[in-house]
Amino acid sequence: MNTAAFHHSLTVVDGHCDLPLALNAATDAAGVVPALHETMVGRAIRAGAVDVVIAPTFAELEFMAEGALRRALLGYMRLEESVRKSGGEFVMAATSASLREAVAGGRTAVIHGLEGVGPLGYDPALLEVFVRLGARIVGLTWNERNAFASGMKQDPREGLSPLGRALVKEGDRLGVIFDVSHLNERSFWDLLEATARPVVASHSNCRALFDHGRNLSDAQIQALAARGGVISLMIQSFVLSKGVASLEEFLRHVDHAVGLAGVEGVGIGYDFIHFVDALETMKMDYLPPSGPPPENAHKTVRELPSHAALPLLTEALLKHGYSETDTGRLMGVNWFDFLTRTLP
Repeated sequence: MNTAAFHHSLTVVDGHCDLPLALNAATDAAGVVPALHETMVGRAIRAGAVDVVIAPTFAELEFMAEGALRRALLGYMRLEESVRKSGGEFVMAATSASLREAVAGGRTAVIHGLEGVGPLGYDPALLEVFVRLGARIVGLTWNERNAFASGMKQDPREGLSPLGRALVKEGDRLGVIFDVSHLNERSFWDLLEATARPVVASHSNCRALFDHGRNLSDAQIQALAARGGVISLMIQSFVLSKGVASLEEFLRHVDHAVGLAGVEGVGIGYDFIHFVDALETMKMDYLPPSGPPPENAHKTVRELPSHAALPLLTEALLKHGYSETDTGRLMGVNWFDFLTRTLP
């Protein structure tokens, strides 16, 4: 079997993709939402043989706080409409059974989430609304501070608030999978103390290799693995290198995470973002913006410009020394197994 054929035989999962941001930007003035399979990112996902995409909604900072709930609900509506128009190439999935059915049928399953719970305002009970709409993976913050927790750009002494602990308790009741990417370290440890469920890092890398606030320490990675979670690595250069990162630099993070969590505890949440316009207005990695982003901000590993290039990553993992079985685990089996175990 050649590498391309092998890649297409795998179960490939993207643990973090900002599809709602792309669709918000692509929705026209009349409110017409494009079909997902006709968008640039949708075509790339299918070309890269991606079976599952976790697509959390992020309410951009300019909508905080009074417009955040409306923005998040629009994101959910637009994503579902875009998927409905996709001619069966994509399907929403919110349960283990629907996820298995989608993948078995050759469709790309899309899973709702929240990247930051700012849309809840000060009301933990609103989380149930989003869970009923299909939210399964929830990050308490982006880089900002909200009523519940503190993101990685905030005072390291600040963690979960009493309201945040109430929200975690509610999330446990609802079966939510909490995501630690973007939390500051105090909030990370507070969350692990407060929840009884497995926790994931949907798009974070290894701080021991590159000291950046969005990366996790060895102790954090080991704690996630001990709880049965997934450490899901991303291919954004700003967490890998001072310049535009290479695939070899990314593989170093794969090796390091595997050494800490075991090959069965590591996945990938690519965080491709090239399909979103006006990135500089989104304050993606700085709060508040003190100037233009660094040269490597929002630039992926140079060999992987989009989902369509993922067969190259499969080839690189094999050449790097990972077996076919372990390559399959890293490319998506670990994520898929985790989701089918934890989804309702």
